This record gives sequence, C-alpha cells and structure tokens, in this order.
Amino acid sequence: MKNASLKSAWSTALILSFAGGATPRYIQAEPSAIAGAMGQAAPAQSYKLPQADITEQEIRQRLTGKQLFLRGLWLDDDLNFDARGDLMSHSPTGSFTLCAVEIQRVRLTKHTLELEGVRYGIHFLGESPWPEQATSYDRIRLTSKKKVLKISINRADVILPKQTPEEKAALKKQEKETGHISGVYSSAEAAADAAKEASANTPPPPPPPPPPPTPTPGASATTDQKVSEQPAGNVTVSSYDEASAMMRTALDRIFASSIDAQMIAAMPEYWRYFYQAQQDHKSIEPTDASIVRPGPGVQGPKIVHTVEPASNEYAQENEIAGIAIYKIILDPEGKPLGVAIYRPIGFGLDENAVDAIHKSTFTGATREGKPVTSVINLTVSFRIYSERTARIGSGEVRNISGNGSASSSPSPANTDQH
Repeated sequence: MKNASLKSAWSTALILSFAGGATPRYIQAEPSAIAGAMGQAAPAQSYKLPQADITEQEIRQRLTGKQLFLRGLWLDDDLNFDARGDLMSHSPTGSFTLCAVEIQRVRLTKHTLELEGVRYGIHFLGESPWPEQATSYDRIRLTSKKKVLKISINRADVILPKQTPEEKAALKKQEKETGHISGVYSSAEAAADAAKEASANTPPPPPPPPPPPTPTPGASATTDQKVSEQPAGNVTVSSYDEASAMMRTALDRIFASSIDAQMIAAMPEYWRYFYQAQQDHKSIEPTDASIVRPGPGVQGPKIVHTVEPASNEYAQENEIAGIAIYKIILDPEGKPLGVAIYRPIGFGLDENAVDAIHKSTFTGATREGKPVTSVINLTVSFRIYSERTARIGSGEVRNISGNGSASSSPSPANTDQH
C-alpha cells in the first residue's frame, strides 16, 4: 500500500471547517505632503478623532485569566513579534500540549505591547470514556514561580496629516473626557527634539576623515543609519483604525482561545485523525476492506524490535506517567504506514511515541498463509525515572531519556469499548 492511499484508509475524513494604556507614537506628515491634494484645505469637521485606538483595558479583557494556546507552538519563554504577529526572535517549536498559556500582566507602551504570564502543559486523562478524550485533561503549570513567560508585540506607527488648531483642541477635549492620551506630535517637532538631544550629547566633531575608497564594482554598500527609535520590524500605517486592527489581528495570530480548527489543521496527521474522530463522535478504524483485523485465520502481526520513546524534561519534572494507545496500519512486510492517536497522554510524549513507532520493526500479518496489510493497537507506557526507580525489570539500568515500553494488542472490532 502506498502512503498516498493512507489518507482514505481511516474512516474519519479530515474535513475541517475553518471557517486604558498608552498609545503608539503617532507621527504627522508635513503640510507639503498633502498640499494641493484637494485643491483647498479640508474643513476642520472632516477630521476623524481616534475612536478605535486599542486600549490596555481591551487587551486585558481579551487575554488575562483566559486559557489560551500559542498557535505557533513556540517553546521559548521570551518571544518577540512584529506588528503583524510574525515572530522576530528565534524559538524552537514543539507539541501544542506544551503551549497552553495564561496571561497575567498587560502593559501597553508607545511602541510595544508587553505581556507576562505562565506556560502550562496538557495531560490527558486516559481513563476517560472515548467520547470525552479530547476534553478530559489537566493543565499543569510548567513555568517556575521564579520565572515568567514574556511576550512582546511591536505596535504600528501611524502617519497622520498635520492637525489644525481646531483639530488639536478637539483631540485635547476628547483626551480630557476619556482619559485616553494619544501622544500625537508632528515630524517637525520630533526632528527638533532629536536635534536637541543630539546636540546635548554629541562631543566636538573629530577632524574630517580621508575620502572613502571608490567602491568595487558589484559590491554592496552598507550604512548604519538609525532613522528612529522604533523597534526592529516595525510597520507604518495611515490611520488609528488600521493600527488597532493590526494589533487585534496579531493577537489572533499569536493566541488561540481553544484548540480550534485552525490549530488542528496545523497539527501532524496522527493528531488530526484523533480530533476529527472526536468531533464526529466516531471511532478511528480503517474502512479499506484489504486491511485485516485479528480474527479467525489471521496470524500476527508482532513486534520484533521496539524503540523506546524518549521522555522530556517537562514530563519528568512534573511526574507525568501513564499509558497511551495508538492505532497502526502495517503493510504486509510489517512496515508502519500510518499512525493515529487513540488515547493520548500529552506533555509532548505522544509525538515521541509516534516517532519511536516508525523506528520500531514488526512482522507482517498473514491470512490463510498470505501476507496482508493489517491494523493493530499499540500500548505505550511512560514512567518516571529517578535514582531509586531507574533499575527496573531484570536489573537493566535505564537512563532518564529512555522511559517508554511498548506492547501490542489486537485491534478490537469495537474500539469504543477499548
């Protein structure tokens, strides 16, 4: 059986429906940038006050105290994003079961949104009935009490036409009534402030340097020009509404309020099978008639060599132990063709188990003496290891990284009763 045919082998088709803080530093264009655009000056009443500017209170209501997930599955605890919600820092990625978060502190500055919170791990409760597997889990804190999860998001800068005295008065009145400070100033004022600061801190100029050498043809010239103190990766927009909409979109791209269709679509295939089956209230069973199940006249399959799935520091530190069950389609020679999670354990251990399954070896099944494609259930046990529990079995010493054992069992006709 070819890998391409596996996607139709399972009975569950993967058809997913996707269906008051400080404000940014607003910079105004000079009059020459808009002079003559309409042939005459725009009337003062046409000025639109920044009604839609996002506030710290709105973000608190949106994020704090909520059970969220990091969509990008980032594992680093210091994450920096640009105004569009794209990661600017470097971070390894991992299982979504290690990316549950809760935001506890929100601070909105002129240039950035700064968030602090806690990371959680998802531990599935294996004893729950099959229909409740996806929603039966514990959230276990991963962030130590001495540390915090830090997330910063750049804010977009807004370029606006220069205000008339009437518009400035209207804006000040709004700020006084709402307590919402816009921090608008013109580019000329910003340049004057920068010049003052530069003249105060700049030492006397050195003697003129010799003329620069003539550039080599084809060589790229580089300059070190710091135009402003905006964060790297910053973007510029033309309205308050656009800046606020961009921040809301960035938050949506970074955080998920649940394990939604978008998150499921980005998961590995073995997780998608699990969640689609849970959503459809169906078991995970192949429908291809050529795939046999144990029964009269069927021999095997059997495990020949097991690769033990590795644990991880999160599971060991939080004493996550238990069993997980996986359904495996094996070709007539015993090679794993496809894996689906049946009863997960979480904490990033299921990903390790699936990897170990693909590295293990099996004998193929036979029916009436002929090799056939088959399906089995594989139970994987995860244990906690310490100096006292490392010696197990017949005196074999195992290190902390090797903590899984596997055993196979026939796939029952009705897996809901497993």
